[in-house]
Amino acid sequence: MGGIDLLDANIALRIFFHLPDMTLANEWGLYRRICKSKHNTKMEKNMYFQLRIEVAKCLCLVAQGTNVKRGRPSSSTVQDMIAIKKAKGPMQHVPLRVCV
Repeated sequence: MGGIDLLDANIALRIFFHLPDMTLANEWGLYRRICKSKHNTKMEKNMYFQLRIEVAKCLCLVAQGTNVKRGRPSSSTVQDMIAIKKAKGPMQHVPLRVCV
């Protein structure tokens, strides 16, 4: 089972990384069709790689903007919660009602 699960995970990663490449290739094809420019192929390749670099930069900047807290809370937060619980005082036990 472990090998099959690993294979499925690798396939999912390949598909995930393939989608942006496919999108950029389609975008580049549309750009060439709309502009109908007669650039030489060396210049077109350079423009395609520049497009990929710009998209990568934009994606990195978007990722920097997200500030997600992960993991356990910091120790100061835990200490604050303990202090609040101590301020409330000890718990009172409620006697059990026995039905006879």
